[in-house]
Amino acid sequence: MQRPSLTITLAGTFSLITLLTLYFVGSYLYTNLYDQLLRSDTAEIVLKAQHLRSLVAAEASAAALHADAARFEGQVAGNNVYVVQIRSNDDRVLMDFNPSGLPVAAAPAIPERTTAQDTEVRKWRSASGGEIRGITVQAQLRDGDRVTIVVARSLDDILDLLERYRSTILRAAALGALVAMALSYTLVRQALRPLRRITDEASRITMEGLNVRLDQTRTSPELRELGISLNGMLARLERGFQLLSNYTENLAHDLRTPVNNLRGQTEVILSRARSAEDYQVLLASNLEEYERLSRMIENILFLARAGNAQIALRRTNLDLEEQLQQVAEYFEGLADESGVSLQVRATGRIAADAVLFRRAIGNLLSNALRYTPRGGVIELTAARAPDGTVVCVGNQGPGIAPEHLDRIFERFYRVDQARSNSADSTGLGLAIVRSIMDLHQGRASAESRGGFTRLSLFFPDHPAQPVATRS
Repeated sequence: MQRPSLTITLAGTFSLITLLTLYFVGSYLYTNLYDQLLRSDTAEIVLKAQHLRSLVAAEASAAALHADAARFEGQVAGNNVYVVQIRSNDDRVLMDFNPSGLPVAAAPAIPERTTAQDTEVRKWRSASGGEIRGITVQAQLRDGDRVTIVVARSLDDILDLLERYRSTILRAAALGALVAMALSYTLVRQALRPLRRITDEASRITMEGLNVRLDQTRTSPELRELGISLNGMLARLERGFQLLSNYTENLAHDLRTPVNNLRGQTEVILSRARSAEDYQVLLASNLEEYERLSRMIENILFLARAGNAQIALRRTNLDLEEQLQQVAEYFEGLADESGVSLQVRATGRIAADAVLFRRAIGNLLSNALRYTPRGGVIELTAARAPDGTVVCVGNQGPGIAPEHLDRIFERFYRVDQARSNSADSTGLGLAIVRSIMDLHQGRASAESRGGFTRLSLFFPDHPAQPVATRS
C-alpha cells in the first residue's frame, strides 16, 4: 500500500487538529450555554413562585382569589411554555393557566414560611418526552387558609434553541476543517517547494556527475542542513568512487604483471623443445609468481574483511620490547643481506592482538628495508604518549615528499608512480597497517625530515568502541 505524500499528511494533520480544536471549543461553548440557560430558567421559576406566593398572601380568601384569577394569570400571560396552578386545601382548583396542556406532577409543597431554593426545582417528562421543570410552594391567605401553588415550565423552546446552536457549531466546525485543509495543503505545498527542488536536483546527479553540488542559496534555514549533509555525502561518494576507480586500476595493473610474466615465460618455453632442466627453471619461476599472486589475494581479502568489521581482536597484554625483538629477529636475515642493522629500544606494555601487531610491525619493517641504503640503521622504538602508546619504525633513506605523507597508507598507493619496484611490493602493506590500527581504534601516521622517515602507530589506552566478532 502506497503511503500518502508528506504534503497530504501534513495538511490532513493540520486539518484534524483544527477540527478537534473547533469541536472542543464548540462543545465547551454549548455546555456553557446549556448550563447558563438552565440556571437562568430555574431561577426564573423560583422567582415567579415567590412572587405569586406574595400576591396570594394578600388575598382575603380562596373565593376572592378565584374571582381575581385573571390578575394571577397575568404574571405568565403570553408565555405558553408556563403552567400555573393554584389549589385550595380541599384540592379544588382556584386557578389553572396551562395553554399547552402540560402534565403537572405531584411534588411536596414548600411550607409558606420557607424560602424556595433553586435546588428544590423538580423535573419530569411530558407525554411527548419533553422535559418540564417546576416547583410547588404553599401560601397562606389572610383568613388563615392555605393554598398550593405550582409553577412549571416546558424546556422544549430552550432545547430547540440548543439543538439549533449545536447544529450551527457542527456546520461551522466542518466548514472550518475544510477551509483549514485547503489552506494547509496550499501552505504546506508552498513550504515544501525547496524540498522538491532539492529532490529534483538530486535526481539529476549521475555517476558521471558526482562533482555536482546542490544549490544552497535559495534554501530555507530548516532545509539548509539537509542540503549541506547531501553535499557532504556527494563529496564523500565522489572521493570514494575516485578511490575505487584508482583501486581497480592499480589492482588490474598489479595483477597483470605476474599474469603476463607467467604467460610470457610459458609461451617462450613452449615455443620449441626444451630440456627437463629448462622446465624445472620455468616451474620455479612460475611458483614465485604464484606466491606473489597468493600474497596479493590474501592481502586484498584481509583488507576486505577488515573494512567490513569481520575481524575480531584477541587482545592480550603484550610486552613491547619482547614483541619488537621477535619481529627484528625474523627479519634479521633479510637485513643482513641488505647490509642494514636493526635496533630495538622499547618499554611498556599494550593490550593488542599479538598476531595483527606483529603483522603491522612486519609490514613497516619490510617497507623500511626496501628503502634503507646499505650501512643504514632501522630503529624500532616504543614509548608512552598522552592517552596511549606510540610504536615507531624509523629509517634513513630517500625520504618522502610532504604531498605523499598523507596518502602512503592508501591501497596500492606508491610514492614511485612509475611502479619501478612493483615486483617487490603489492602496494598493500601500509594499507593493511592502517586497517589493523583501525581495528585497534588507533591511528597510523608518517613523518619524513632530513632523509629520516618515521612511521608511527598509536595504540590508545581505552579503545572507543568494541569490534565485531570474527565471522
